[in-house]
Amino acid sequence: MTHQNTIYGVTAPAARFVIAILGHPRTMTSGVYLHEERPRPMRAALLQWLGDLAFDATYDADGPGRPDDVAAVRAVLPLIYEAAQPYLTDADLPVREAAVHAAATTLALPELAAHVPEVVPLVRSTLSASEYRGYRFLARWCLVTWGVEPGPLPESRIPGPEDGYSDDPPF
Repeated sequence: MTHQNTIYGVTAPAARFVIAILGHPRTMTSGVYLHEERPRPMRAALLQWLGDLAFDATYDADGPGRPDDVAAVRAVLPLIYEAAQPYLTDADLPVREAAVHAAATTLALPELAAHVPEVVPLVRSTLSASEYRGYRFLARWCLVTWGVEPGPLPESRIPGPEDGYSDDPPF
C-alpha cells in the first residue's frame, strides 16, 4: 500500500477500507503489528498507519508519489480525522495515542487546520507524554508546524533499544 513513504494508486482505497473496519471488535485483538516490537491492539496499529499515511501525504507540497495518487490520499484525510475522533479519549492508551497521532497529522490539510485548537491539548497530554519516542517527536513537530509555542513538554528520554533505536550494533 505504501513503500518508503511512497503513495500508490491502491493507497487511498486501502485507507478507506481501514477506516471502515476500525470499529470492528476484532481490531482490539492484541499483537505485534507493523515493524514494531510492542504488543498493542490492532486498532492502534491501524490508526498509526492512517496517521503515518496522512503525514506522508502532507509533509511537502508535491507529496511522495504520482500527483493523482497523492491527491486521492489527501481527499481521504478528512475521513481519517473523523475516524480518529471516537478514539481520542479511548481507555486503551495505545489506541488513544494512535488516534491523536492520526488526527493531528491530518491537520496539515488547509481545510482541516481549523481543528488545530481542539487537538493541541490532546497532543500535549497524550503524544508528548508517550513512552513511544516517535509520538514524542511528533508532538513537538506538530506544535511547531502549527505555530503553537511548544511550551513545557516533558523531556524526551534518551532513546534506547526499547524505542527501536540503539547506537550499538545491530542497529
